[in-house]
Amino acid sequence: MSENLYKKIEELYLSGRITEEEKNALLKALEDKEKNVEQISQININIRATDLEIVGKEDIHYPQFGQGSLKMVKNGNTLYLEDSLVSKDFAKILVPYKSNILIKSVSSNISVSSILGFLQIQSVSSDVLIQNVSDRVIVSLISGDVEITNAYGRLDITTKSGDIRINESKIEGILKTYSGDIIASIVEFKNSRFNTFNGDITLRKSRFLNKCAINTYFGDVSVGVAGDVLINAFSSMGSVSSNYRLNSRNVDNELKVETKFGDIDIEDESYKKA
Repeated sequence: MSENLYKKIEELYLSGRITEEEKNALLKALEDKEKNVEQISQININIRATDLEIVGKEDIHYPQFGQGSLKMVKNGNTLYLEDSLVSKDFAKILVPYKSNILIKSVSSNISVSSILGFLQIQSVSSDVLIQNVSDRVIVSLISGDVEITNAYGRLDITTKSGDIRINESKIEGILKTYSGDIIASIVEFKNSRFNTFNGDITLRKSRFLNKCAINTYFGDVSVGVAGDVLINAFSSMGSVSSNYRLNSRNVDNELKVETKFGDIDIEDESYKKA
């Protein structure tokens, strides 16, 4: 967009429609605007019940609304967006893909995709969908499901009542739900912890690097292992079954699985294709 504006200014000057002084003034104003845009390093979004979709774009330098609108205020390096009593039920925002974003919501469905930067979502009651993100992601919900696909970096995901699903990712971090299931498929976990109180944990075609730990109280655990890892599994009141065998004796990776009342099943899925 900026290149087109520069060309337009040059065309106006060459055609004699503006003077050289006016041309220089327009160029300076355009440069000042670009410098001002580049200073934004944080986007804070505060919504009540507006459903939200955020999409990162490589070819833009400032947030744009693809649908709906929110109030927008810039303060220093931070851009603040919030809904109002007259806001519509849905807003779609296009943002620079290299953005740090903080979202606070009361009750909304939230979708975020294609972001290279820090992302934090806090909500009372929301379903959250995250796709194609890198860096660090923090999600904290009282009620709601979280689904994440193609994440690379650190994840800290907590929901009091809801399921957590992770697909096709390489992550490290903490996945925790009080009443809900944790489900993952084709994921490489590094230094990760999984916790449920009243929910099952099902991990398919998963790799575990360094030290990882799974813990439930009432829930069952089913793990499909796709790489070498030393496994220590224990259930106080349930059963433990496994067909997994190490392919190498020189293994530094460890997985500890514990449950109080649930059953544990470990399956060798290293032969299965993703």
